[in-house]
Amino acid sequence: MASSIALHSGSPLVGSPVVFDIVPSDLSDKTALTFHKVVLQAEISLDGGASSVYSFSHVVAREGGDYHVQIDISSALRSVADSYEYTPHLTAGEKQYPVLSVDVSAWDEYLEKGDSHTTTPIQLQTSLHFLLGGFTDYERINSGLTRDVTTLTRKPITLEVVPHANYLHIAPPSYLFMAVDWAEGEAPDAPTSIAIDTSILALGKHQLSANTHGIYVSDNDDPYVPIQFINGYGVVESIAAITLTGENIEKVVAKHTKTAPMAFNKINRQTARKSSSKHVFELSSGPVTLDWLRWWQDEFLNTSHAWVKISGTWVPCSIIPEDSVAGTDYTEGKLPEVVFALELNINGIY
Repeated sequence: MASSIALHSGSPLVGSPVVFDIVPSDLSDKTALTFHKVVLQAEISLDGGASSVYSFSHVVAREGGDYHVQIDISSALRSVADSYEYTPHLTAGEKQYPVLSVDVSAWDEYLEKGDSHTTTPIQLQTSLHFLLGGFTDYERINSGLTRDVTTLTRKPITLEVVPHANYLHIAPPSYLFMAVDWAEGEAPDAPTSIAIDTSILALGKHQLSANTHGIYVSDNDDPYVPIQFINGYGVVESIAAITLTGENIEKVVAKHTKTAPMAFNKINRQTARKSSSKHVFELSSGPVTLDWLRWWQDEFLNTSHAWVKISGTWVPCSIIPEDSVAGTDYTEGKLPEVVFALELNINGIY
């Protein structure tokens, strides 16, 4: 069997590398060894559901007790996490996402004198538990081999403009899951949503609590569109964007030729089949500070799940930025803005 298996580096977030260090069995006494590899198996379950099993292997380059193999299982974690279906939550206190549980084992496989051999598996003593989301490259560079989860939002602490008469979803600003506890097998508490009905708040500035950034409730006459999205930590958040004048309707047309019966006075004719309408809106962050500009560019535009509120219904949509997003123009003394397209994932809006 493999000599040992241990967690080498990682974090409680599935979007970051999770690397295990394995010491293979020393087979230097084998006289006719053809090949030798280490197999690592990860059994992953999503929120206590059915388990999925993933296997990784690494060739042992040389025999000896000081040789180590390192294997990253984060691709398997992300594969299971992608099966979770997000929904736009409308009430406070709902569970926002599940916890992944992982059991890891490892063994050796080798070929000697034409015969295949498998050693007895060894098991990591603790089950590891993971939250959805991931750290950015910058955050991982500025950390050690492990990193604590201390927050589930990247919004700046300065004022955020929100429309009146809307549910504002705030990710838990203070959330502590220590990497040392995670490495020892402790399971985290799944975060719950914080939903605030802004219709009960007066117009103007509000500080919701000591741990959250401030908000500014704007009048309904302002052309704000409420959007819910999944942030980089895998949590539902809200943001308000300003509608611009641009709107397009996306059409897909397929042309087909219908052959006419053989005759002198008949000809082939063409038909055009069209898909239903998909609306694409042009939106803007509005004038923002440098901190909020970075957030819009690096956090919001990278979301893979989003919903926009149309006539009281949360409609799934796609956030589509331009290939190059304009930032701050330091030659002018005005606040920057981020412009992007929002495409509905449904046909029509009626």
